[in-house]
Formats: sequence, structure tokens, C-alpha cells
Amino acid sequence: MSTNRNGPSKWIREQAVRYLAAESRAGKPIVGAYCCYAPIELVHAIGGVPVGLCGLIQEPIRDAEEVIPANTCPLVKSSYGAVLTGACPFYEAADAVIGETTCDAKKKMFELIRSYKPLHVMELPQMPDQEAARSHWLREVERLKEFLEKQFGTAITDDRLEKAIRKTNRRRRLRKRICEFPRDDAPVVTGLEMNRLFDVFAAGDDYDAHLESVIADLESKRAAGYRAAPESAPRVLLTGCPLGGDSAKVLEEIEAAGGIIVVHEACSGIKPVIDLVEEDTGDPLQAIANRYIELPCSVMTPNDRRIALLDRLIEEYRPDCVIEAVLMACHTYNMESARVKEAVQTRHGLPYLKLETDYSDLDRGPMRTRIEALLEMVQGRN
Repeated sequence: MSTNRNGPSKWIREQAVRYLAAESRAGKPIVGAYCCYAPIELVHAIGGVPVGLCGLIQEPIRDAEEVIPANTCPLVKSSYGAVLTGACPFYEAADAVIGETTCDAKKKMFELIRSYKPLHVMELPQMPDQEAARSHWLREVERLKEFLEKQFGTAITDDRLEKAIRKTNRRRRLRKRICEFPRDDAPVVTGLEMNRLFDVFAAGDDYDAHLESVIADLESKRAAGYRAAPESAPRVLLTGCPLGGDSAKVLEEIEAAGGIIVVHEACSGIKPVIDLVEEDTGDPLQAIANRYIELPCSVMTPNDRRIALLDRLIEEYRPDCVIEAVLMACHTYNMESARVKEAVQTRHGLPYLKLETDYSDLDRGPMRTRIEALLEMVQGRN
């Protein structure tokens, strides 16, 4: 599980680029997506390849700020800057793009890039407990199906959808299995290692084989009594915005300060793999819609599902503290942090720390100081 500084491991990045090139030469549609709410089963059902597009690096942000406000979320600025400059090979490889109305900044970004490539934006309802919202979301999934069928001239049948559901569920199970190793008293994998492993833009079946080999390696390490961190290392639950690439500095600083991240709740962690799409229901589109609308992003209201997920993860992973990382100008996560703090401190009696950050390295020093203070307090309590 070797890693490099920015983004996924070198092996994964190189594999992703080669894989996309080979699949494109074979005539397979490449479909980009910006969010976990994009139902990738439909892309698989047309024989296509889904590829992640969210911007994770600082470099394109300066170009983006010539067009959009500097006080926009760095994830959106990086994503837009990568489109402007051609810095993302995965966007360049995409034949079409799926967007979603998770936040206002993304919605307006999609307006700015809609002339670059065929773009379909899904309107995500944000009150998932209402029946009307669920009906609307099912219609949005149907609209995506119609867009893909028209764009690529391929019918999406129920049989193809069922096969796609099983395919994506298989990878979710593999990723979830790796996420479960740190539940042990002696974790054999760090949070940073898992972040690099899962920071995947596009991957074929060989990636599943790679995940299986990682699982086998971790099983061997567990059997040999290996520890990924000293016994005294505080166990950290990391929550908040998605982190990867340059924002993975948060994970780097936590573990460099002596902690070990036993579970990462965000959509760059366990959130998108903890639940599966129900298989063989007779209505695969409904099953897909049901699963995706249950994702507890902070854009949902009331977002009781996220608090319930945190309750569940705290019980299963037994963290000593909770750290929440919020990207600058991500207002929904920033506002919701008050509920998270209350749940963590009042319901579980755990220390809580919120970090607001961007993609630059300018705050590494102050961030390390605050993290070290938290971990020292935890060790004193323990």
C-alpha cells in the first residue's frame, strides 16, 4: 500500500489512466461524476466506465479564481480550474459528465462548464424523509437513464441494471472489509493508507483484485500481531468534508501527531460503502434510488441519518476522540458541525475538535498544534 504526496498511490493513478485509455480505445463510454450521489450502476449498465472528477489539488485554483469568487469552496474551485486548464486527465477522458445539485457552488459551476462536454445535472431533493422527495429522486434516476441511453445509443435493461448492482456492490463489500480492520484493538492499517487506497478515479476488475490482495495482506499482518501505530496512539474518528489529494494533509497531520484514524466517516471514507443497493428486487431503478437518497450528506435536512451513522461508528470503532474537517466556504458542513459536536460530547462524552481548512499548506503548523493538544488531552484522560 505505497503512497505518494498528492492523491492516490502511484500504482492506482497510473492504472486508472491506462485503464481509461484502453477502455476508450475499445469503444466504451467514459462518464465522469462529481459526487457519491451519482448512481454509477447506470453507467455500468450501458457498458460504460464511471470516473471520479472532484478536484483535490491546489494547483488549478488560481486559474479558477479569475472567474469565480475566491471565497468559494476549494473543492469546487479545484474542479473548475481543472476543467479550464485541462489539468485533470480524467475529465479530459470523459465523454459525458453527471452533475448533481448538492450545493449552490456546484450548481453554478455546472452552468459554466455545460458547453465543454455533454452534461446531465440531477436535481437532488434534500428532505429525504418526505415521500414526494423520494418520488422525485426516482424520476431523476429515470431521467439519468434516459440521458445515457440517448447519449450513447444503448438500452438500459433491468437485467443489465441487476448485473451492474452486483458489480458495484462487490467493490463496496471489498472496500468496507478493509475499513473494518481498524475496529480491532490493534489496527493493522492507518487512515492515511486507506485514504490513498480509496482515492480512486477509475478502475477495472484488476482494482478489485488489488483490493483482495490488500485484504489478504492485512489478514497476514493481523495474524502476525502487527500494529500500524503504537498501543498508546489515540484512536480518532474523522468526519466532515471529503478529503484527498492536497486536503489529505489533515490525515497526515493527525497521524504524524501520534494519533491513528480508525474510521473516516466522510464520503472519501466509509460513508459510500457502508450500505449496499438491494439486489434482485424486481425494480432495480427503485432499489438504486432508495440506496442513494439514504446517503447522509450535510446537504440533507434534517440530517438525522448522519448523527445515527456517527453513533453507529463510535460504538463499533471505539474512538478516543472525534475530529471534524470542514473545507472553507462549505457552509452546510460548517453549520452542521454544531450538531455533530453536541452529539459527540453530550451523547458519547468524547473530546471533539473542528478544523477549517483549504488545500494550501499554510495552516499545517497551527493545525498540528491543535491536533497535538487534543491528543495530549486524550492520552491524559486515558
